[in-house]
Amino acid sequence: MKQVMKQELLDLIKKFEEIKKLGYIKSINNYSSGGGLTLEKLLNANAGNLCYPDLNGIELKTINKFWKKNINLFCDTPFFQKNKYESSVKIFVKKYGYHNKGYKKVFNGKINAKSLTQVGLLYYFRLKVLREKEIIILQIFDLGKNLINEEIYWDFKILKHKLEIKLKYLALIYLEKKYIKSVQYCKYTKMNLYILKDFNTFINLIEEGLIEVTFSTGYFKGDKHNERFHDHGTKFTINEKDINKLFNKI
Repeated sequence: MKQVMKQELLDLIKKFEEIKKLGYIKSINNYSSGGGLTLEKLLNANAGNLCYPDLNGIELKTINKFWKKNINLFCDTPFFQKNKYESSVKIFVKKYGYHNKGYKKVFNGKINAKSLTQVGLLYYFRLKVLREKEIIILQIFDLGKNLINEEIYWDFKILKHKLEIKLKYLALIYLEKKYIKSVQYCKYTKMNLYILKDFNTFINLIEEGLIEVTFSTGYFKGDKHNERFHDHGTKFTINEKDINKLFNKI
């Protein structure tokens, strides 16, 4: 480990111990994002930076102590082979999305490489790693489970760059929440520090179904939103219990 990076990690440990002693702290908001945003403010971190680590080369992730849930690693929008000049996600939602309350078309789903996942009423989806082409494709199947599309893909080089820039070092911080008069308060109880193993491990975990891709996107209905498109990111996620398979604990 580089000496400079070692010092950054030691500085974070010192700051976290100071925050830990504060006990419950009023959250920036009452949403699920409140715990992470409050911690970032306390640490003077770069809140919501999608491309680079939050704090001095270290990515910060918060997780509720009492919940076992997925951790968002990073976002990456896939390519669409036949439409290079329009957002692949927009094309994808128009063609394979489904109707839902408040939306003209929506696509919310978690997809992996081990099993076919039905999202909506008409299609099944699965990831497939093509190592020889250095891409991950999104396979789409009809209700008869016949393969009908393999045009959407992620490029190894881009994924590797994002993973190694964003998540070379990870601080996983556990918190507890409580509400006083409908106001959220957070207490930060524990921090684990990790260093990324390598990109090949990341690809292996995708093949094993332990890293998944989560879509959360759609077009709003009606004139009120002018069919405005929203995209909360195409996220690569891993369950908290599997974090040691992608990272080595420091």
